[in-house]
Amino acid sequence: MPVTKDQAHMLASLAVACRPHGAPTWDAPGVVAAIGKVANLSLADVAMACIRAASDKTAQTPAVIAATSSIHWAEKVTPPSSPRNPRPHEACDVCGKGDVGHPLDHPWQRRRNAASQPPTEWAQARDSLRSQL
Repeated sequence: MPVTKDQAHMLASLAVACRPHGAPTWDAPGVVAAIGKVANLSLADVAMACIRAASDKTAQTPAVIAATSSIHWAEKVTPPSSPRNPRPHEACDVCGKGDVGHPLDHPWQRRRNAASQPPTEWAQARDSLRSQL
């Protein structure tokens, strides 16, 4: 399940409080912004990475939370799904990738094509049933 705005704010408060003594302080809006870049990932993975990053005394800014290749993401809980071959109705219309591996340089857009629409016979049958009620 992706991270909601409320959950991102809760995680940000926790991350700010977790910063070790002597480490650079983080501000909550910066943490929320970093979480927003990985909000499409599972809440458990984001929360764990957020806490690991916040407890890292060497982490200068909360931007490390969004770096999914960093050590803070070493123990992903959720197994990755294949971003290479998503079903057409689950792919981004811009890049064709699934939610895992989706680039952050454009917003997620679901495909809306004829293949993802129900057949016209279904609409006709539905309309026929409604007229009989």
